[in-house]
This record gives sequence, C-alpha cells and structure tokens, in this order.
Amino acid sequence: MLTKESGSSNVFADDRRIGVLYLTSAPFLGGAVYGLRSIARHLDRTRFRPVLALPEEAREVAEFFRDEDIALAPIRSPRLARRSPAALVDLVRTVGELARVCRAHRVRIFHSTSPRAAVLGPLLRARTGVKFVWQIAMLGQPRWAHYLARFPDRAPCVSRAVYEEFGCRPNMQVVYNGPWTELLTDAEWNDRRGALRAELGIAEDALVVGGMANLQYWKGVKDRYAELDKQ
Repeated sequence: MLTKESGSSNVFADDRRIGVLYLTSAPFLGGAVYGLRSIARHLDRTRFRPVLALPEEAREVAEFFRDEDIALAPIRSPRLARRSPAALVDLVRTVGELARVCRAHRVRIFHSTSPRAAVLGPLLRARTGVKFVWQIAMLGQPRWAHYLARFPDRAPCVSRAVYEEFGCRPNMQVVYNGPWTELLTDAEWNDRRGALRAELGIAEDALVVGGMANLQYWKGVKDRYAELDKQ
C-alpha cells in the first residue's frame, strides 16, 4: 500500500498504474487546494496513482488530504521569488526534492496549478523525463509566466480569457474548472438554502449574487470595492 510520507513510500512492483505528481505551494486552505482535491478525487484510479507534494510546514493542508486516496510527500519548499542569489540554490534544491519524490513513487506526469511550477516543471522534466502539465488559472500574469507557458507538454487554461492572454499556443486548450460541491439531495440543498437565508436575513425571493474567495490583494478586491463605492 502507499504510505503518506514520500521518504518511506512503498510502491508495489506489480502496480502498473501511472504515477501522477501534484504540487501545491499553498500554506493554507483555499480555492486552489479545494480544486486540487476535486481533481484528485475524480482521477481514474484504475489507470493513475496520485501523489501530492506539499510544503513541510503546510500541516493544515496535509490534514485536509489525510483521508483521501492520495500519497502525501512533504518537501522543503522555500520561496523562489525572493531577489537573492540564494534563490537559484533554492530552485535546484526544490527540483532535487521533487525528483526524489518522482523516483520513490514512479511518477510519469507532473501536474500543477502553482505559478512556480512554470519554472520547476521544465527542469524536473529534464531531470526525470516526466510529462509536465501546467494548469493556468490566473489572469494578469507577468511576462515571464507568458514566456514559460510555451514549455509545458500541456497547458490547460481554465477560461477562454486565460487562453487568449497566454497566446493561444498549440500546447494549450480551454478546460473549464468546475466548482466543488457537496453531494446533497435537492431536499438537503433547499434546507441549507433556507437556513442560510434566514441566518443572513435574506428574503426567500431575493436575488442573490455572491462570490467566495480568499481576500488576497493581487485578486483586485480593493479595485472592485472602489467601483462599488462609485455606484
């Protein structure tokens, strides 16, 4: 069976499934982590065997995946964006950590939505021969990200806007990222809906438009609030 730690994983020799390595750099639970869990849950387990590399310090994220059918591989994952010569050393070390995980779990596909994967993916492919899939999920990315988007074997984009921003390259295609939902019956959904509306003081027939996200500055939340103030 697969253990939850990469250093002691024991992949059976007769397990012919394709190892798929996912990478998250998120230190906390957010939309990217929920989306990753949804992807892993729907992976065909008869053909693929999922492995998740995550920062050693991301204990909340590790606990979030603890009961999932996925091997966890904690790695040292320093920030690569810092402006220092040490960043190059950190990059080499991180690629080495991921290569170790690939060897331990016989990984053949590396898949990530993390911006840092645009840098790590081509280097890991050169070192281990894995196929690299970079799922692009954000708009307004810097020019270096646009340039690096040409190197993944596949680069699915979560919307046509993302696809067009990154240049509609041959390795890209639009794959809409469906939301994660709980498996509730219609009656349970109606009960949940009524209870939440009552709690928030919203009338039963009121039209509700809402969004849910971590309030990060780079998502432009402050700009949206500024526009609302003008209306």
